[in-house]
Amino acid sequence: MELHPGQLGMRIALNTPARKAALLAPVLVLAIIFIAVSGASFLASIFINRPTLQSHERAMWLQPGNAELAYQTGLQIANGHFSSPSNPSAALKYLQSATILNPHRSNYWLALASACRTIANCPWQNDVAKAVVADPTNPGVAWEAANLYMSTGQNDKALQQFKIVIANDPLRISPALERSWRLWPNAPELIHNLLPRRAEAYFAFLELMLQQNQPDAAAMTWDAMQELGQPVSQRAVLDYVRYLLTHNNIQRAKLVWEQSATLAGLADYQPSRENLIVNGGFDLPILNGGFDWLYGKLANVTLQLDTVQFHSAPRSLMISFDKAQISDAGIQHLVLVNPDTNYDFFASYKTENLRGAGGLIFTLQDAVDGSTIFTSDELTGADFWKETDGSFSTGPNSRLLILRMQRIPAGNVIEGSLWVDDVRLAEHAASSAENFPGQTPAPDIRKARP
Repeated sequence: MELHPGQLGMRIALNTPARKAALLAPVLVLAIIFIAVSGASFLASIFINRPTLQSHERAMWLQPGNAELAYQTGLQIANGHFSSPSNPSAALKYLQSATILNPHRSNYWLALASACRTIANCPWQNDVAKAVVADPTNPGVAWEAANLYMSTGQNDKALQQFKIVIANDPLRISPALERSWRLWPNAPELIHNLLPRRAEAYFAFLELMLQQNQPDAAAMTWDAMQELGQPVSQRAVLDYVRYLLTHNNIQRAKLVWEQSATLAGLADYQPSRENLIVNGGFDLPILNGGFDWLYGKLANVTLQLDTVQFHSAPRSLMISFDKAQISDAGIQHLVLVNPDTNYDFFASYKTENLRGAGGLIFTLQDAVDGSTIFTSDELTGADFWKETDGSFSTGPNSRLLILRMQRIPAGNVIEGSLWVDDVRLAEHAASSAENFPGQTPAPDIRKARP
């Protein structure tokens, strides 16, 4: 069968003006609407960037359904950006309009509640709750909500929001904890109810307790953090041990240092029966804290680890003096000891062009009463490695000693270089046998030299 063109479909004849107009009219209407909307949007973008309220209102007139325009206008009025003082009352109608146009944006509700904060009997003062409902797990929303609750005395609600911040925003953990402590200064309750089971949150709370000088709360926080069994930063350990030693809590500092062997990877920095000096050969990086070496900057004195000159590999401590006038070399070590115990001290040293009246000596002082219980010979005249040693006894109350390299006489000019290596301190062999019955006595370090 043969098909004719007319059988494939119907043709629309446009051979009259009326038919052409009927077809083009919808197209023209759509085009006009598109141009109007685009033009309104373009003009609104121009007006919104002008720093006047009149321009912003024109923008909103052009786009009456744009919630963001209403929000930005209200925000600028509230913050006083239209060359006038802040005016929360005037901002309310714009912010309310934004929440009506789009009730699902938490920042709109927060802005409305914030503007209400300084206005008596404001009907939207509690609308911060709607922001939380709109975005319940957002830490930024929780932070703003918590502060709004805090400003209106709704402390329980503020704490609930600070808990979300602490769990989800690492950058705001510390300020959230500080404000929570201000609202509820109860360490056991905050630890139990506010802290997520993560070591960094416990460390932040520990820092806060140290700043607030709350030793019992700090101890409780450390114990809770230790029970987590999670890795702890070395900084947390050093800060806490420094605080404990500053407050003369030597036994607690000792316990924390022992626990840090596992928690903070400080197993190599533990004193031993053979040597109570941690890192006595300078083989490990110097922590400048805890029970490792401590140092500070002194004028015309340079401290460095030397991998070329050493008594036993791999390095030694080199101290360079450039006409320095000092009382000590700027480096010291805290040593845990027992009372009424005999000890042996030993160190290797070497000098080069060391000049000045007198020299340097090792001293051991009681960290509590400051009494000197040991002094070595002067560390001078040794262009090759030499040894200095000696024995001493601690007093009835000695628990912590400070090892220093003191300048004799203090304040006199000194120049040249001094190397120190293999610094050791241990109980005398007989004392060790008495303190550890049934065990092999510690070796006599004066005979156990490399």
